[in-house]
Amino acid sequence: MVPATGDLSNAQDLYEPVTAETEVPYGSEPPIQDGYDYEQVDSYVPPAEDPYVEDPPYVEDPPYVDDPPYVDPPYVEQPEIPPVQTIDDDNTPIREKNTTDTKIIQYTVSEGETIYSIAEKFYIEPQDLADMNNFPVNYVLIEGDVITVSYKTEFESFISLKLPSKMPQFKGKILTYHLNSMGWENPYEQDLRNLHRMINLTTEEARLFVALATLFSQGGKQTYDEEEADKYAPSGFMYLVGEENYTAFANYMGDKKIISQGQPYVGTNYPWTSAAFIWENVIKPNIGEEITLEQLIELVQGSSFGVDSLKVYYNLARDVFRNI
Repeated sequence: MVPATGDLSNAQDLYEPVTAETEVPYGSEPPIQDGYDYEQVDSYVPPAEDPYVEDPPYVEDPPYVDDPPYVDPPYVEQPEIPPVQTIDDDNTPIREKNTTDTKIIQYTVSEGETIYSIAEKFYIEPQDLADMNNFPVNYVLIEGDVITVSYKTEFESFISLKLPSKMPQFKGKILTYHLNSMGWENPYEQDLRNLHRMINLTTEEARLFVALATLFSQGGKQTYDEEEADKYAPSGFMYLVGEENYTAFANYMGDKKIISQGQPYVGTNYPWTSAAFIWENVIKPNIGEEITLEQLIELVQGSSFGVDSLKVYYNLARDVFRNI
């Protein structure tokens, strides 16, 4: 379109005239004057198509099976675990003895006390006391120190004992004074008098005798087992046990009730006398001057069970029964 207004004298300069050389036939593209040869072969190669892979054949899920119904397992009765017990030479059960409980306390050290003196007070080994507190055994304690002490409760009644600075000389008779000093609650005085008519004890024999009696009776607290159904179960302070021994003791005492009523009768009426009978007929013929506590306890009950406790009672008896 030609502008409606303005100078048209330069119109021929604005538009190049169409000539035969520049005329392009209808329907064809004009040549592009950019120097690129569009006649050359295109280098682009389309990617090959992925090969067709068929899906795997369909497999049905296995049929659903319900869980089997729950069935309680058959009841199996658990065997009863027997308490610790000792056996004599004839495989006869001896009085059952439960394991000893322990007690743990925080102990405040007094002036002058040492690892050794405190260990002796609580009937434990000095090294054990030191190990409880991560101390060397020669560690120097200071007044006011608080340490941990673990001891057997069976010795509790003996820990508070305060023996006189000078005990009277032993003169062959075990007295209630001696037993009270050993922590006995009931010395059974009536039968204790009969003991002296049956045996004569040296100072060392008295220590061994009372140490054994203290162990087996728990300091006079038990002379027989009330829950034991066996009539000839252990009784007294020195483990009279078995029908044969009961019969021999009954003949010695001339008391038929020892056979007919058994351990409750002996434990109540003859705790010391039956102990003297065992001492004279079983222990004394078999002990020598150098008998050990392990050998001694085996003579009575057929095993060394409880020997650690026996050592504690024997050491206490050495302080109670003195030669001078």
